[in-house]
Amino acid sequence: MGGLNPTSTLHRPPHRRLNTPSESAGFPSVVSVAWLAAALSAPRPGLPLRVVDVSWYHAPAQRDCHAEFLAEHIPTAVFYNLATGNEPLGPEISSPDAAASDASSSSASASPALSYMLPSAESFSRQMSALGIGLDTTVVVYDTAGILSSARLWWMLRSYGHERVAVLDGGLPQWQLEGHPVASGIPAKARPPG
Repeated sequence: MGGLNPTSTLHRPPHRRLNTPSESAGFPSVVSVAWLAAALSAPRPGLPLRVVDVSWYHAPAQRDCHAEFLAEHIPTAVFYNLATGNEPLGPEISSPDAAASDASSSSASASPALSYMLPSAESFSRQMSALGIGLDTTVVVYDTAGILSSARLWWMLRSYGHERVAVLDGGLPQWQLEGHPVASGIPAKARPPG
């Protein structure tokens, strides 16, 4: 159950358009809280499930999404930072403007402005592997705003050919509204159950 493989399914010829929901082998783009609760309560051997909190806000909001995640999250969830990909990158790239201004840095990637939008296949594969996401993992993404930043990770995964990914309808607010428990602290393991 390794990470996403940048040498196989992740590289698409430039003339091919990216996957659309109708091309995703029948896996829904959005799942309900009831669906996720059932999947978490009865893990299926051989079908790993990874829940990912992708909460993110623009700097003026002055919110610490990682601290909020540590305070409360869906049980078994891991946190993914859209701005840094959970990697120590030095100064955090928090906007396309910041990424563009970093272009003159000797450590900048070949396309720094685009790295904010979509990391390289190799970097993204490494990031997803560190979260316990492999080619066979079903991924459910959510955020604390309902559906805002979680759709970005959904798009990133789909862009690299990962078809078993869905956004949680209503995110953490809906999860809590329907009376499901939350966890706090650092998740015990980065490996998905099952």
